Amino acid sequence: MLPLFVTNSSPDALEPINALPGVSRYGINNLIPFLSQQVAKGLRSVIIFGVDVKSTKDAVGSSADCETGPTIEAIKLIKSKYPQLWVAADVCICPFSETGHCGIFEDDHMNNQKSIDRLAEIAGNYGLAGADCVAPSDMMDGRIGAIKNRLRELKLGSRVAVMSYSAKFCSVTG
Repeated sequence: MLPLFVTNSSPDALEPINALPGVSRYGINNLIPFLSQQVAKGLRSVIIFGVDVKSTKDAVGSSADCETGPTIEAIKLIKSKYPQLWVAADVCICPFSETGHCGIFEDDHMNNQKSIDRLAEIAGNYGLAGADCVAPSDMMDGRIGAIKNRLRELKLGSRVAVMSYSAKFCSVTG
């Protein structure tokens, strides 16, 4: 699975990521030229990480699933050009929130239920856009069940997979 970092800084962006040598952020116009080379070499799956630099970050990561945001635009474009490519999308609030955390905060603490609900909403919208898989990258309590329930509500439960790719070391309930 090839990670794709998709930015809306410019449709023609090609921005090297210094911390990941050989990896770049792609504007929407550079995705297909890059992917065509990879598909020709046998690429079968990607995971999209949206990098929204144009929207104002807010408490709930509103731009995470914006129709004109980098993630949904990339899903739709890739599936239109390469329907056989399995497309996963990172489900996360972090890069879209003013706190930089994957949760919704109130009075200096995370509201777990609001965070769960928002992540499920984002995952559902990625599924509606055409993602074959939604991939929550945080693993706090209740995320997966809520995401699966949302996908079932949208009649996507048997079409959109849920993949966790994080480690959960400790949990507190109560």
